[in-house]
Amino acid sequence: RSVFFQPTSSRASMPIIVASGRQALIDYTYQSTSKGWLDSNIMNDFWETVVSFFPLWVAPNLITFVGTVQFSVAVWVFSTHCDDLARCVHPWLYCMVAASLFVYQTLDAIDGKQARRTNQSSPLGQIFDHGNDAFIITPIMIASFSGLQFGASWECLCCLLIAHWIFFMLNFRARHVGTMHFGIFSVTESQFVAIGAFILTAIAGCQIWKLSLFGALDVGVLITIILAVIGVWTCYNEFMEVQRFYAENPKKSDPGQIYELLHMLLHTTAFLCWNLVGVFEAYTWTFLWIIAFVFCGIIHRLIVAEVTHMPSFRHYHLLNVYFVI
Repeated sequence: RSVFFQPTSSRASMPIIVASGRQALIDYTYQSTSKGWLDSNIMNDFWETVVSFFPLWVAPNLITFVGTVQFSVAVWVFSTHCDDLARCVHPWLYCMVAASLFVYQTLDAIDGKQARRTNQSSPLGQIFDHGNDAFIITPIMIASFSGLQFGASWECLCCLLIAHWIFFMLNFRARHVGTMHFGIFSVTESQFVAIGAFILTAIAGCQIWKLSLFGALDVGVLITIILAVIGVWTCYNEFMEVQRFYAENPKKSDPGQIYELLHMLLHTTAFLCWNLVGVFEAYTWTFLWIIAFVFCGIIHRLIVAEVTHMPSFRHYHLLNVYFVI
């Protein structure tokens, strides 16, 4: 029997995954998500070609893992040269991160195709895939901030939290409604924007992001405003879709969305509070990696609740990390 099916400590009388949750795992079937324009019209054919080169014995989760590790290493190398998120580094470092992000994007896209090729689609694959995405979103954003010369600033904080909330709300909708919806401008388009920003920085230099528009607005501030508008709109729409789903399906019981939202709010509040006492500025990369792991845990918890159809618990112990540090 899996360790996840064992009873918890004496403080709790119920197992981590109850009988109905185990049955939900057995009955699990993959449900595809809505694709963006690039996914449907250009990249899908490329990904189908790439996955055809992989032997059938290659595990889908191995593809996911390799993609995550290689990008994490690339960002770590980048961080050793740009420890304050503001230093302009050698162009080859920006090219390295751009290439690594493209490799990650490709491997992340084909792991599911490999799973369906080999008939290995499973809840574990979904947890592992989306969990890696949740982890990688933080180094993608902070590497982008370094290229944009944000530094340990309020723009950096706002953009990172907005990205976290967008990703959370997409998974929040999938947990309650059953499908993930990206819209026309999806993850692939966002990643290509980041890749383009890295390449442009390598070619034109970091000073390009310090140009003022109309003599009043820096490019970095404009990017923050645009991302904020997109983030608020996306989060609002995803939240309303969940409320509409329960309104149209009165027999469906709410499994605890208030607790899921409160966990994310606590994550946001702790992030901002620790920044107020100077932790972000003094220990920039260390704190951001901690943020990445905690956010990854929040998303993992959401996905486990989704694939097991179990209610969400009130307290999430991983959030205690914020109080310890």
